[in-house]
Order: sequence, then C-alpha cells, then structure tokens
Amino acid sequence: MKPQLLVLFLVVAVASSASADWTYYPLAESSSLITDVTPSGSYAAGFQGSNYFRWSVGGGFELVTGGSHSAGNAYISADGQYIAGEALNGSSQRFGARYSFASTSWTLAPQPPGYGNLGANFSSMWGMDDSGDVVALAAYDAGARYKPVSYAYSTNTHGLNTTQGATYHARPNDMSGDGLTMVGWDQVSGRNAAAWRGGVEVYFDAGVPGEIYGTTTDGSLHFGFRNNLPVWWDGDFVPTTLALPGGFDRGGIASGTDDGSMMVGYAQVGSSATSRRAVIWINDTPQLLSDWAAAHGMTFPNITASCVDISPDGSTIAGWRLDGSQKGFIMQIPEPGTLATFGMGIAALMVRSRRR
Repeated sequence: MKPQLLVLFLVVAVASSASADWTYYPLAESSSLITDVTPSGSYAAGFQGSNYFRWSVGGGFELVTGGSHSAGNAYISADGQYIAGEALNGSSQRFGARYSFASTSWTLAPQPPGYGNLGANFSSMWGMDDSGDVVALAAYDAGARYKPVSYAYSTNTHGLNTTQGATYHARPNDMSGDGLTMVGWDQVSGRNAAAWRGGVEVYFDAGVPGEIYGTTTDGSLHFGFRNNLPVWWDGDFVPTTLALPGGFDRGGIASGTDDGSMMVGYAQVGSSATSRRAVIWINDTPQLLSDWAAAHGMTFPNITASCVDISPDGSTIAGWRLDGSQKGFIMQIPEPGTLATFGMGIAALMVRSRRR
C-alpha cells in the first residue's frame, strides 16, 4: 500500500471511531424548543409554551417556573447558572429578565430612561454573554419602536445603540460571548442585517433583505441570511454566500463554531414551512442533518426541522424537529470530534495523491 494511502486509511479510521461517540438526545416534551447551549455543551436552555427550561445530560429536562415567554429566545450562561428570558412584574407587564438557579428567582431588566412600551410589553430577550451578567434586549422606545439595548446586571447600566432612524424598528438576535457585539437587523427596506458595538451600529446591509442570526464568542464571525440564502460574514462584515443541499432554494445559518469550520441552520423550498430541513455545513459544504447524523451513528428523521445553535467547539448541536409538535433535540460528543479537521486532512491527502 502506498504510504499516502495508508495515512488516508488511518485518518478515515480515526474519524470513524470519533464519529461513533456522537449521541442523539430527542426531547419528549411537546412544544419544547432549545435555543441556546453552553460553550462546553453541559447545559442547554429553551422554552416550552410560556415557560423556560434547562436541559443537561445528567439532569434532563428541568422546568423553570415564574417566567413568561412571549417573544425572543432563551439564553444560558456558560456555567449554566443563569437563564435569560422574559418575566412579568406585579402589574403583568412583560420585561426581559434573568433567572438565577442559586436564588431561584427572576430579576427584571429595567427600561432605559425615556423608553416606553407597547401595551403590556416593555422589552424582550435576544442574547446573553457567557458570564450571565450582560443581556441583549429589544426594548420599546418612547415611540413604541424596538431598539437594541444591552443591560449589565452587575452595574445596573444600559448600553444604548444607534440605528438607522427613530421611525424604524431595530432588534438584536444574538450577543457575543464576551458581551461586546450584538447582531440582528435594522428595518429600513424590510429587515436588513445589522450589528452593534460600543453603542454604534458598525454594520448595516443597506437595501438587501436579511438578518444576522448569531455570532461567535469574540464577535469575529457572524451567521445568517441575505436574499433568502445562507451567509456568513467575516470580521470586516464581508459576506460569503453558501450553497444549499440539492432541491432547496432558501435557507439560513443560525450558528457556527468559533473557527467557522462547522455551521448549522436550515433549508427549505420557497415559503413552504413544512419543507424546512435541518442543515449542517462542514467547511462551507452543506449536508442535510438527517444524512450527516446517519453517517455518525445517529437516527435523525428526515422531517420538518431546523438547527438553532452549535457550541463554539462543535461538540454540541441543538435545534428542533416537528414530531407531533415542535420538540427540541441535542446531538453531542463528549470530546469534540474535529470532524472538519478530519475532512480537511482527507481532502488534502487526496489532492496530494492525485498530484503524485
């Protein structure tokens, strides 16, 4: 056997061994959507109806009482001890809020001075940093327009951010792990992808429909869609459009690893919601999650589904599937499989083999 082919065989064997360690955890609870995982993959958070929950391999599904989900998502701190969501005050008014497992209580994020409300709604939750201190809110201003606002619990201070104008809605979709970057959209010609740092809108995708769904720990890579196609942005917000699996014409990237080698999201046909399928991109190459799972020792049905999050190291994937109702799922490997690295190594060896 040629030496390079022997190396290739060994790499494939090691990759196959690593892939066997993946485990699929389908949640049985109806209407349970997982929307965030911790960097280590030890915990995940989501919502079930108006309630929030925490999930872990050891603890399973833990319902969190006292919250009141209506909009936004659930977020969890890196240590799994805080969940960010929404809760009501004594007058049944809804605010972005943080739950502490230590105190078993919710703490509302107050409105910034001069901001207002839309009926009973004051703010919704759209991100939290890894420490669990800083959260990303969509807060209604005095004109009842959504605006991107950060709030630090430790200092009781707000961070207000410039937008395209007072008459437009603008909203975050995620916050970087270090709490310095918020990404989302600013609504001028429909929704246009946008990002904020230090109170300034550092990116606005003028005239192109799209959103940024997620960002990395340090806010250097960003994930979303433009013109109904999956896109990732680099640190200078230069977009790269990715392919979709065959037969699909719309999609988006919900999240990616810190090095960008693995990304997850969805693909669908036109506006058909039932055609949506969960997708994973390995080194920018798409594959249906159901096919990828089968190749890694898991059975994930080819049904309506979407990936929502992936841990920074790629060891945990989270999302939902339509199984009677929307139900969350987790795919996890105890040690990061470095599957993208394996793929790159195999490709490089094959190229070298062809050149010899």
